[in-house]
Amino acid sequence: MISVITILGLHQSNYDGSTHLEEPIRVPEFASPVGDEIDIFDVNTFMSATDMLVVKYLYQHRLYPPPWEDITVDRIPPSHLPATAIDPMFKLLNASGGGFFIECGANDGKFYSRTLQLEKDFGWGGLLIEASPSLFGKLRKSRRSAWMANVCLSGKIEKVEFKMNFNTSKDWMPGTGLINPGSKYKAPNYKPYGLDINGFTSEGIIDCFPLQSLLAAINRKSVDLFALDVQGHEFQVLQGIPFDQMDIKFLIVEYSLTPEGKNSILDLMRKYGYKTVHDNGEDVYLKKIRK
Repeated sequence: MISVITILGLHQSNYDGSTHLEEPIRVPEFASPVGDEIDIFDVNTFMSATDMLVVKYLYQHRLYPPPWEDITVDRIPPSHLPATAIDPMFKLLNASGGGFFIECGANDGKFYSRTLQLEKDFGWGGLLIEASPSLFGKLRKSRRSAWMANVCLSGKIEKVEFKMNFNTSKDWMPGTGLINPGSKYKAPNYKPYGLDINGFTSEGIIDCFPLQSLLAAINRKSVDLFALDVQGHEFQVLQGIPFDQMDIKFLIVEYSLTPEGKNSILDLMRKYGYKTVHDNGEDVYLKKIRK
């Protein structure tokens, strides 16, 4: 027996500064909890990215909604906000007013965040994705007014081992993680930056989901900005996203650690109708110019 329950609507700022609730998300309520009868991670279980069981699993186990009350978050020290990364973004987005972002590789929600100022100064809503269990614990305490998900992005539902670097010799190093390299995931290009992948420590097995699963779970159909900084796995993440089936207007993609190189990213996104509008030497800014 299946009944339908209303879970939660998304509090979102309009471009005119007003607020509204998107249509409440409706997911099936089963007699038994997800996982008792069907294992969504079983390789022999073929499920679509937006199957209701997948949506419900995300809600119950991996998604945290934004707080309803207005909260104040400490600003990031200016030294942690590179002007070369932030200034072009505001100009390209015309960030006066509300919008919706996704930041994958959200770290602790503050450090090198590309979306914090959009949220706090311009009334944007969003989804913060962080695969590292230790960093996600810090993200949950960051007082960000956004959805949060402790998963990695993948083209399919799967589980992978996540490894973390705890070297603190440079300020950016503690936020460096990787998916255990293997037949699918290539090792990031860490050598020029003085990192040895053999020095990473396992944080355990993590859940991976397609981006469309997460968007379905929060009842979101369009995205104004997708910021992707996953320490070398960017191309592999982008390969798993059906951009021709999604409405994502702008992307910021870090490419400095990507073993496939920047051109592989540009060639892939060009096929989906994206044009390069800025490049600061580490990040490429892409705008959707055609469907």
